[in-house]
Amino acid sequence: MQNVVAQAPYDASQIYPAGCADPIPSGANVDLRIVSGAPRVRYGGVNYVWGSGTGQRCFLTNGSYMARLNADAGTQPSNYLPAPYSGNYLNWYFDSTNTTPFWTAGQTIKPSVASRMTVAREAAQALVGSLRDVRLGLARYSDVVDFTDARYLPAHIMAGVDHIDLNRTTVSNAIAALSANGLTPLAESLHSVGRYFVQGHNQPLTLHPDASSGYPYAPSTHDAYSIFNVPPTYAAGVRQASPIEHWCQQNYAVIMTDGRPQADRALSTHPIAAYRDYDGDCLGGGCLSFDRKPERDYESRGSDYLDDVAAALYDIDLRPDLVDAEGRPVKNNLATYVIGFAEEDVLHDPLLQETAAQGGGRFLVADDEDGLIRAFQTASDTIFAQVSSASSVAANSTRLDTDTVVYQARFNSADWSGQLYAFALRADGSVDPTPRWEAGALIPPPAARRIITYEPNSGQTALFAWPALNAAQQAALHRDGAGEPDGRGEQRLAWLRGAEVAGMRPRSTSLGDLVNSDPLFVGSQDYGFTALPYAEAASYAAFRASVRERPPMIYIGSNAGMLHGFDAETGAERFAYVPNAVYAALSQLTAPDYRHRYYVDGSPRASDAYIDTGDGQGARWRTVLLGSTGAGGRAVFALDVTDPDAPRVLWEFTELQDAGLGYTIGQPTVVRTAAGWMAVFGNGYNSADHRARLFVVDLATGALVARLDTGLGDSAHPNGLASPAPYAPGHNRVTSAIYAGDLLGRLWKFDLSGNVNTWGVAYRQGNVPQPLFVARDAAGNEQPITSRPALGTGPDGAAGTMVYFGTGRYFADGDNHVPDAPAVQSFYGILDNGSVLGAGRSALVEQSILAEVAAHGDDWRVTTEEPVRWADQRGWFIDLVSPAAGPQGERVVSAPLLRHGRVIFVTLVPDRDPCAFGGGGWLMEMSALTGARLAYTPFDVDGDGAFSADDFLRVIIDGEPVDVPVSGRRSREGIIKSPGIVSAGETEYKYTSGSSGNIEVTVERGSDLGGRQSWRELR
Repeated sequence: MQNVVAQAPYDASQIYPAGCADPIPSGANVDLRIVSGAPRVRYGGVNYVWGSGTGQRCFLTNGSYMARLNADAGTQPSNYLPAPYSGNYLNWYFDSTNTTPFWTAGQTIKPSVASRMTVAREAAQALVGSLRDVRLGLARYSDVVDFTDARYLPAHIMAGVDHIDLNRTTVSNAIAALSANGLTPLAESLHSVGRYFVQGHNQPLTLHPDASSGYPYAPSTHDAYSIFNVPPTYAAGVRQASPIEHWCQQNYAVIMTDGRPQADRALSTHPIAAYRDYDGDCLGGGCLSFDRKPERDYESRGSDYLDDVAAALYDIDLRPDLVDAEGRPVKNNLATYVIGFAEEDVLHDPLLQETAAQGGGRFLVADDEDGLIRAFQTASDTIFAQVSSASSVAANSTRLDTDTVVYQARFNSADWSGQLYAFALRADGSVDPTPRWEAGALIPPPAARRIITYEPNSGQTALFAWPALNAAQQAALHRDGAGEPDGRGEQRLAWLRGAEVAGMRPRSTSLGDLVNSDPLFVGSQDYGFTALPYAEAASYAAFRASVRERPPMIYIGSNAGMLHGFDAETGAERFAYVPNAVYAALSQLTAPDYRHRYYVDGSPRASDAYIDTGDGQGARWRTVLLGSTGAGGRAVFALDVTDPDAPRVLWEFTELQDAGLGYTIGQPTVVRTAAGWMAVFGNGYNSADHRARLFVVDLATGALVARLDTGLGDSAHPNGLASPAPYAPGHNRVTSAIYAGDLLGRLWKFDLSGNVNTWGVAYRQGNVPQPLFVARDAAGNEQPITSRPALGTGPDGAAGTMVYFGTGRYFADGDNHVPDAPAVQSFYGILDNGSVLGAGRSALVEQSILAEVAAHGDDWRVTTEEPVRWADQRGWFIDLVSPAAGPQGERVVSAPLLRHGRVIFVTLVPDRDPCAFGGGGWLMEMSALTGARLAYTPFDVDGDGAFSADDFLRVIIDGEPVDVPVSGRRSREGIIKSPGIVSAGETEYKYTSGSSGNIEVTVERGSDLGGRQSWRELR
C-alpha cells in the first residue's frame, strides 16, 4: 500500500518527454531516492538526475518498469514490493518542471501524488460518511513482520461491528490510523474474522451442510472454535463477541487489497482437512504445497487457501442457535466481496476472483481513487439493499373462478433484476405456490423483442433500434456510466435490448427491478362510458365488443428504463417502451459498477377514451395507458394500447415543457370533462419552484390545457401535489372536479366544470386559493398527504361528497427513520358540502384505536364507535397511535378503497429491526361514513370460514369486558400496499404483497349481512 497511484494530474494521453537520450532499459527495477531534498532515479546502485543531459537518465516512453516511488523511510523506500509503471509515467514523475509546488526538503513523494494507502483511506472515509442504517466494523492485516510458514497472522479488529450512527467516528478514526504493511496474509486474516463472527458461541457447526453445493465432501460437524481456531487481535475497548445478533441478519466482509496472498501459509497446519481445502480442488492430487495450483503464479510464501476460507464462511451456518420467528432454522453466514486495487497481478488474479465467487460476493477492481470509490460504493449498494423484495399485486378478475390469477412484482437487489409472477388462485382463495410463469425468464431474444421509443422532434413512435434514434438519443448512448464519451452507443443499445456485451454489467435477466411500479391488468373491462351524455357514448358498446378477444395484458414499469407489456395469460413480453425522458441516464445501466437508480418507476393507469390519435382515422374509441417515470424523473407519457401488438406513443410531457413538473410519483388519470378528454396529474415533488400544481393536458396530443396553481410552496417549504382523484356527479362519467393532497397537508379541490378558462382551485378567499381542508395533528403540525383520496357519497340528508385520505410520506431519504418522538399521522373522512372546512379537526368526530389484541395467531385492532352529528360536524378522523406503544411513526401512503360501506386502507409502520422487512403495517376496515368499528365482523378472526360472533374479541370498555368486532389486522409480511380484492359470493379475499416477498391472503366478509354489533357480559 506504500506504492503510489498513477492518476491525475498525470495525463496518460500526453508524452513525457518527447525524447530520451540515455534511457534505462525496459523491464528494469528502479527506486526513488531523495538527495539534498531533490528526487533521484536509483538504478544499478547509482543515483541519477532525471533528464536527457549528459550523465542523466530517463525512461522509454513505451517501456515497462518495476518501481518504488515512495521514500517512506525518509530518503528511500522501505522494504515494500515494487509496482509496475510505464516509462511515460516515470518520466512525468521524476520531471520536476511539471511539479507544483516543487520538491522540497522532507518530502517523500511527488507533490500532488498519493500513495495507495492515502487513496484507500480517502475512499473508505467517503463510504463511511455516506452510509446509513447499517452495522459496520473495521479490521486490518496483522502488523507482525517476524513470521514463519506455520505462524498465523490474524486480523486486528480496529473497530467492532456496531450501528453506523454509534460507530461512525470510531471507524473513521480507525481508517485514519491505518498504515501500510508489506505483508498480505489474506486467508489467515479472513479465517480469524470467522472466529470473530462465532465468538462467544462455541457450538457445533456443520461443514458442507448442503450436498447440492457441489463440494465433494460429506457433511461433518465440529465445534466452532475447532474450525475457527485462531482468534483475531482486538483494539482496546472492542467487544469480543459475535456481531451476528439477529436471525435474518445478512453479514458481509469486504476485502480491499493491492497484493495477492503473501505470508499466508499457516492454514496448512489446520487440523480439519475438509476446512483447509473446503472446495476440494486438491482432493485428486495435482496440487503443490499450500493448496497452490501448478499453472498459477503466487507471491513469495503465498498460498491458495483464501477461496476455501471464503467458501466455508458462506456455506456454514455460523449461528445455528438463531432461528426465525416461527422457530425454523435459517443460515447466518458471511459473504465475501473482494476489491482488487492498482496492481495488475491483483486485478486479474484468479484466486481473488474465485474467493468472491465461492464466497457469495463480487470481485471488483479499481486502478485509481475514483475507481476505488466506485468499487466501495458498488459493494455497499449491493450489500445494503434487502435482496428479493416485493412491490405489489394485481388480479385479472374481481370474481374468483378457475381462471383467476394474481400477478406479483418483485425485485432482487443483488443484481437489480425484476421478477413478475403469475399465481393461480385455488377455490378456497389461497394462492398456488407454484407460479404459472415468471416474465423475466420469458423475455424474447434481443433481436426478437418489440421495443419502441418516442422521437420528440417529430412526435412519432420509433423503434428502439440504432438507425431509428435521433442524434441526441445516439449521443446519450455513446457515453459511459460516468458520462464520458466512449463511442459504444450501438453496443450499449444492444445491451439494453438484452444482449450480453463485454465490458458491460452482467445480469441474470434483462427485466429490470420492479420496485414502485404496480402491475396493471388491462383486459376487456368496461369503463362505463355508455353513461356519457355525449355522442361518443353510442359507439362505446360496439368498441368493447371489438376488443373482447384482444390479449389481456399486464403493464408495469421497470428500472431497466422501460415500460413492459406482458401477455397476462402466457407471460410473454409483447412490447416494451423506452421513454425519451430517460435517455440521459440509460448509459448508467450498463456500467459494471452500476449504482442503483430509478427509471420508469411510476405505476400506470389505463382507460378507454374517444380521441383523434392523429393516425388519419379521426376520433374513435381507443384504450390509452398513462404512465410516468415516478422517482426516475420528471415525465408523464401516454400510449395507445388498443392493439398490444401495435402500440403507439401519443406523447411525453416533461419538465422541458413545464418546469413546474417534479418527480411524478403519483399516478396520472384519464378523465372526460365538458371540454373533452384529458390527462390529469399532480406535479409531484422537487419541481423548480416547489409549488403544488395540477396539470391538465389534452389526452390525444399532450398539449397543456390548464396548469392549476395552488400558490403554495417554496424552497423553504417545498410542496408538491399527489395523485388526483376525479369526481363525476350523477354517475354520468363526466369529471367536474378533482381532489388531491399536497406535502403541506392541504387537501385541494379543483373545479373542472364548464369552460376551460374558468377552471381553477374551487375555493378562494378573494384571489387567493384556499384548500378544502388542512390536515394537522392535535399539536397543530401539518400532516403531508401523498396518496390518492377515495371519493364517496355523503350521508343521507347531507348533500356533498365524502373524501377519504390518510397522511404521511415514505418516498425520500430519511422517511423511514422513526425519531424518539415521531409525528402523529391520521386517516380522515370529511364531507365536502360546498364550503371550506376551516375549523379543521375540531369540526370532526374523533375515533381512536381502542385496543390491540393477539388472538388466533394474529394481531387485531379494535376501534371506537363514536357517532357523527352531521348537523354540526363534517366527518371524522382517527389518529394512528397504538394504545399500547404510543406513536410509532405509523402513516398512510397508499390509496384507500371503498367497498360495502366500508373504508379500507393500509398503514405503514417503519421498523429499524433488521428482521422486520423494513417495517410492517395494518389492514384497516371501518364504517366509511363515521369511521366507527363495524356492526359486524369483516374478518374471519378464528379462521373457521364463517363470520359470526365467534370472530369478536373481548376488550375492556368503560371498565367492563365487551365482545366486539375488530377493525384491523396486522400484516405478517412486512410493509404492504392497497390490496387486490377478489370476490366469491359472501366471502371475499384481499391479496397484499409484503416487503418479505410473500403474498398475504386475508379472508373477509363480502358485505353487511347483519348481526350483532357487540356482546356485553352481564354480571
